[in-house]
Amino acid sequence: MIASGRVSSSKASCYPDGRAYAPARGRFAPRARVEDQLDLPAPVIQGRPTPDEFVEKIVREMRIRFYQPNTIKNYRNALRSFLNWYGGPPHRITREDVREYLLYLVDARLSSSTVSGHLFAIRVAFDKMCHRQITLGLTTPRRPKKLPVVLSVEEVQRLLEATPTLRDKLLLGLMYATGMRVGEVVRLRWRDFDFDRRLVNVWQGKGRSDRQVMLPKTFEPLLKRLSQQFTGDDYIFPSGKVDHRDRQVRTGHRRPRGISSGQGNAGNPNRRKTGLLDRDCGPRSPPRLGEP
Repeated sequence: MIASGRVSSSKASCYPDGRAYAPARGRFAPRARVEDQLDLPAPVIQGRPTPDEFVEKIVREMRIRFYQPNTIKNYRNALRSFLNWYGGPPHRITREDVREYLLYLVDARLSSSTVSGHLFAIRVAFDKMCHRQITLGLTTPRRPKKLPVVLSVEEVQRLLEATPTLRDKLLLGLMYATGMRVGEVVRLRWRDFDFDRRLVNVWQGKGRSDRQVMLPKTFEPLLKRLSQQFTGDDYIFPSGKVDHRDRQVRTGHRRPRGISSGQGNAGNPNRRKTGLLDRDCGPRSPPRLGEP
């Protein structure tokens, strides 16, 4: 008879013959201890840097993490503006200083998107890279919800009919039919068209992601005919610049250098081929002035 209701733990975990119990399974299985603290990596910036040193080190870290060039530029300008407004060393900035700066931007009648951009820059630099948590509890400013401006079918037709060349008609038509952005359509090559499956491959679009869009039936015969005159590595809308990521010179409202008829096509075979698009106007598109 057991005189006490207590049993030693050593005897409770063993069979009467001395063999140990098998480990519990299922919901009774032993579990790892719950971590109530997050082990953060070492901050990017340590010590007490000057404002200029702080910005340069943050920019260096963003480049290492492959941030987009436009994002680095916007964050750099936002951080410099914030530090110039603060006027002190970065290591003394508190959460109330961030609130006062955001209120300063609001009083300056800046848009909610601009204020959000400054908040994102401060959050990335101080919270994400330096683990300061000075934007904890600060929410993104509310943005106004506006109805989008949608063109009617008649307006789209008039827009395409007003294009002076087939090249411009093709550029605007692909953007309208597929939903591609300007920076995506200007980087299209002829090899990106899959006529068998009627798909267009968009490589490294917004957010550095690849995707596929449907090839419109309206432009499929034209694109097939033109693709026979080009190689797969040729750009559909070539530019005079070497860097084909630059979209400023290849947008629909600004004609690339070297594409005008009669001159500038001698040094580049892609320009000579694109001249066919410039001269081949649609049935309703007026010819350009000075063309034969």
